[in-house]
Amino acid sequence: MLKKNLRAVYKNKRKALTEEEFTIANTRLTAQFKATINLEKVKKAHCYLPIIRHREIDTWPIIEYLQAQGIAVVIPKSDFSNCSMRHFLLKQEQLKENEWGILEPTEEAREIQPKELDIVIVPLLAFDQQGYRVGYGKGFYDRFLNECNPNIMKIGLSLFLPVENIEDINPFDEPLDQIICPNQIIIPTPKKP
Repeated sequence: MLKKNLRAVYKNKRKALTEEEFTIANTRLTAQFKATINLEKVKKAHCYLPIIRHREIDTWPIIEYLQAQGIAVVIPKSDFSNCSMRHFLLKQEQLKENEWGILEPTEEAREIQPKELDIVIVPLLAFDQQGYRVGYGKGFYDRFLNECNPNIMKIGLSLFLPVENIEDINPFDEPLDQIICPNQIIIPTPKKP
């Protein structure tokens, strides 16, 4: 399938989940993360803040877990004028809602450079068996991941299992190292387009 088709299908699949199904999937996914991700050498972890009304995976339990392990959590702030992101140390008192209803850091927050990060938790709508993902279509994360150290751990979170293949992968798409699903961990074998 093409990315635009997958985007539509998986947005609808998310919407079709009952509140109970969504809550159970989030709880299982968080448990999978805690049980399988080795955080021994992680000092700074980048994690997106969820847009729950879009049925994005609730990352707050993962964020709290990371902080309890003494790991600094870094969150993005998007610039829609050029589809880029800046990254800031998460402090609850330095969050505000933007015009789209998304929580993001204020300018008082401490900015962190992508090369300082050890792990990135990446949002997605769908992904394939090679670890390529479909997001909302603006390329924010692909640009960002290209700014990080090449050995950074890239972890996707998905409510659903992979599709076989995304047909329109391009050379700028960054494959993920692992994708955590509610009942399974996927370790893909990427093939560059």
